[in-house]
Amino acid sequence: MRATRELFWTHTPPHSYWARAQASLRFDLRGRVQRIAVPVLLLTPEDDKLIAAAATAPLRDIPGVQEVTLCGTGHMFRYSHPRAYSREVARFLRGREVLRRAQ
Repeated sequence: MRATRELFWTHTPPHSYWARAQASLRFDLRGRVQRIAVPVLLLTPEDDKLIAAAATAPLRDIPGVQEVTLCGTGHMFRYSHPRAYSREVARFLRGREVLRRAQ
């Protein structure tokens, strides 16, 4: 937990954190998620102390969303578990038409 907090503050300047928090409080797309028509990967940390699990609930309403819970991770899993993060993104992209056309 302490290491995750340190990673967060190392990679997030205070002014950036404040701007993100303000944007998050004002930005509400819950009524629009049904209109999303692209493949969506929802990576969920197993133990996020910063964002409540209920905050991601509306994202589960995206048609065809694929959710993967990253075990043993917290909010900053991209930094604390870069291999697990990269593995899941690569796995998701591997089966997509866009990736096949780009190769």
